[in-house]
Amino acid sequence: MNLVEDLFEKARINRWCTRHCTTCGALDFRKEVGIIQDGDIVQFVEDLKNCDFDKCSTIVDWSEAISLLFHHPILLLRSQEIFDYWLERSDLSPNHCDHLYFYLIRHFRGISPKPWIDRLIGLAEDNWHPSIVESLLIGLRNGAVDYPNLLILVNTTYKDSPRITKLFLNGTLSKKLLGFKG
Repeated sequence: MNLVEDLFEKARINRWCTRHCTTCGALDFRKEVGIIQDGDIVQFVEDLKNCDFDKCSTIVDWSEAISLLFHHPILLLRSQEIFDYWLERSDLSPNHCDHLYFYLIRHFRGISPKPWIDRLIGLAEDNWHPSIVESLLIGLRNGAVDYPNLLILVNTTYKDSPRITKLFLNGTLSKKLLGFKG
């Protein structure tokens, strides 16, 4: 039994909103999270560190739901520990790593996203995954110049990817800044 996986299954069955929603505030989901976290927060943290993201991703907005979990003060305080633990897990798919970085890790202040960025660059080098490169470019913006391996990927492997060229065409990123030759 894993408290986080059970929570996500309950959210799926009950069709709870799990987004940062301004209409309902994801109140049903948040209420259940509060009940669980007030029970045994130590077990909840361990279950979060070890949850099967394949089971959690059965709900549409799973990555936003994961980010809602971190509204609890204890999880905020232990976020670096949890993120580091996830980073070391070999069972996380490129898609899971991409979503965790884009929807959660890049937004946290006081933690270093560099290890995640390095892992994502490695995943993008080893697998065709334009979404990872897109997430990194959106997250880093001008800071992308500090990651030469990312710039090489943008200019070579991913230069013809519609997802990447879109970032330059719509003005999200400057071709000149990144030395993009596409």
